Amino acid sequence: MNFFETQDRARRTTRRLVFAYVIATLLIVAGVTLIVGFSLYTFTDAQYAYTPEQFAESNVGILAAAALITALVIVGGSLFKTAVLSSGGGAVARQLGGTQVSSDVTDPLRRRLRNVGVIAHEFSHILNGDMRLNIRLMGVLFGIMVLALFGRFIVRGVYYGGSSSSRRDGGAAAIVIIGFGLLILGYIGMFFARIIKAGVSRQREYLADASAVQFTRQTEGIANALKKIGGYGHGSRIEATDPEEVSHMLFGSGARLAGLFATHPPLVERIQALQPNFRESDFAPVDRRTAQHAGSEFGDAVRGFAPGIAAVEVPYQPASLAETVGNPSERHVRYARQLRE
Repeated sequence: MNFFETQDRARRTTRRLVFAYVIATLLIVAGVTLIVGFSLYTFTDAQYAYTPEQFAESNVGILAAAALITALVIVGGSLFKTAVLSSGGGAVARQLGGTQVSSDVTDPLRRRLRNVGVIAHEFSHILNGDMRLNIRLMGVLFGIMVLALFGRFIVRGVYYGGSSSSRRDGGAAAIVIIGFGLLILGYIGMFFARIIKAGVSRQREYLADASAVQFTRQTEGIANALKKIGGYGHGSRIEATDPEEVSHMLFGSGARLAGLFATHPPLVERIQALQPNFRESDFAPVDRRTAQHAGSEFGDAVRGFAPGIAAVEVPYQPASLAETVGNPSERHVRYARQLRE
């Protein structure tokens, strides 16, 4: 693959999507301001004294305040959510039951985990600032949701807080319209914001795959890791928390989000970007196995990661490995050839 061209294309698409995200947020602010102006003009005596244009000119301060308050609600919600998520990837991973794998780990399986091509993919997310970008987008999304919650609170407060006669007067009617406006615009904004955010996330996955190829100068590692995910018949899902909040940390989708809301591109498309001749029928079934210790299961784990490798006994004890340095036998050469294939 031409990884530089793929990276440039992903970055261009990301910039367009982020721009659309900003425009959508500004449209929400403008929409709320318009609803406030419409409500005040329609349900008060102002409609008898002013034309709409005159009313807008004479109430610029009120409309500006409505726009400012709306923006502050979105920004405040965004900052709150960003602060909640700023504990870092390690804290989120531990919440999901993850275990830190230190650089001096001696377990062969965990050593292998630190050395596969997947690490290059995740390193790319950090290098390209994807974590920061995703958290900011989520913060804005939460701010828009707060706007919708305010609208629902206003509607419920007017409905349950006053008498039936007071609910029929102009002031109460204006407040109800504003509340419904916030509610509707908030949920519409959330709908489109989630679509755009998911689109950004998918493009960053393509970018990370291409960057992994750049770092390792080979496509087999990242492609085989994706094939292994596709080989699990029942898939790999995280059910313990909101998948959308941790989706940017996952190598695969990890959640039942599909279509426009999918945070990761389809596995087949990601693999085809690396190996154009791959087809969905080429997925090799993979047995889910949990290795409790290195021992005799090390060979099985290697074959699970690279299906098709024949059984070859390879010493795994440090002392045994040290004895073979510079003196490979025929079985070592045979194992290396099969592993590379």
